[in-house]
Amino acid sequence: MWLIQALNDYEAAKLLLEESKWKLDQQHEDNRPLLVQIFPAQVCFLAHESMEKCLKSLFLALFGLRRRLAEHTNVADLCKELQENPHWFHEPPVDLMPQVLVVSSHFLRCRYPECNIPKMAPAEAYRHNFEEANEAVSAVEKFLRTVRALPKEEVTQMFDAIDHSMPLEAERQMDHNSEPSCMLIQHICCG
Repeated sequence: MWLIQALNDYEAAKLLLEESKWKLDQQHEDNRPLLVQIFPAQVCFLAHESMEKCLKSLFLALFGLRRRLAEHTNVADLCKELQENPHWFHEPPVDLMPQVLVVSSHFLRCRYPECNIPKMAPAEAYRHNFEEANEAVSAVEKFLRTVRALPKEEVTQMFDAIDHSMPLEAERQMDHNSEPSCMLIQHICCG
């Protein structure tokens, strides 16, 4: 269940990013302000949510998810605790922290005005900064690919347990001319 929501949050982040870029392009043509109609802050929030839930699904599959970890939201701390477990993948070493750190930097900034310097609404702070939103989505994508490739039966079962064929097939049939971003999820889940 954690992984299903992680992938759903990732997909929502990709869709919001694509929609926001499209609206920003329209803004340049129409010359009208779209501050409340573009969503890079929400993209970063959803990227964080996706990574947090994927880390929790890893804990659950590999080591069991203790209540304290289930309530924990700091992805850097979750990742550190996961990778410090003696049963983590040390040969060959697997380090998820670089992708986690990209996303963790947005945890508070994308939600609270007090966390931006100067203080301002996240929608305003992120409005011209699609690069950070792109980086957050890319970090989650790389993170998910790395997790999917972990050489452990529990991880394979975690991804195989997701019934992804029906929604993805329906999405593909909606628009035959473009490759929807959910195709990446199908690739991540199915190998």
